Amino acid sequence: MQAALGDIDAQALFEQQQKTVFGVEESPSVLPDPVKTRFAHINFYQEYLAKYYPKALVITNHFFAAMTPEAVEAALQDIVMLLADRPFFYFMNDQKKFKVTAYWECIVDQLSLINEFLCIAYINKDRSISFTDDAEQTGFNAYKPIKRDWLFDWLLAPGKKVIFDFYALCFDYTIKLFNEGILLPDFTQATRYVGELEWLAEKLRGSIYESDYAEHIKTVKELYDLLKQRMGLTNNQFEEHNDWE
Repeated sequence: MQAALGDIDAQALFEQQQKTVFGVEESPSVLPDPVKTRFAHINFYQEYLAKYYPKALVITNHFFAAMTPEAVEAALQDIVMLLADRPFFYFMNDQKKFKVTAYWECIVDQLSLINEFLCIAYINKDRSISFTDDAEQTGFNAYKPIKRDWLFDWLLAPGKKVIFDFYALCFDYTIKLFNEGILLPDFTQATRYVGELEWLAEKLRGSIYESDYAEHIKTVKELYDLLKQRMGLTNNQFEEHNDWE
């Protein structure tokens, strides 16, 4: 870290922003009790997560698409619990052979695919789930608005929190990749993930996580600015660098 940023204050900032709420592999016991209790949920965990190495597209297009909203909610909680508490089990049975740092990017990609489904899925009158393509999601078909009961809106209803647990988990893994970009230092990687972290922090607004993750974003931006300074990038050079990507 000192090689990348060159001062003690930067090191302190880096260590501070490592302490995320879920903590993923560092602190598997920090999961709140409501999340732990969901691990006992029957069908999705027992019939898929515990038997197979999961794939996000199978989870969404096969399982979620055949579920009720309530079942999706419970299954999503199972996924959050698994990836926060036992990420190795998503990929293999032997924890001793698992090195989570090698799987950060893969986990983020899997979570991203699940998020994409949650944003385009809607609830039918019979409580089944369907999903659209991006063009339909805009709400227009032949210039006529399409009214949908979006699954995402249902998950945001008062009293529900799994969607916020999900985005907090996404943040906790994404910040690992941002940190890696700071440490290498890899300006392209840091730039990519600072944007994703800002987007995820917005998704956590209004939740129990908002205050904690607002502090993380503040630290992320400070680290990012320090990296730009250490690399000698002026504002004009920074814009030119982004144009090359």
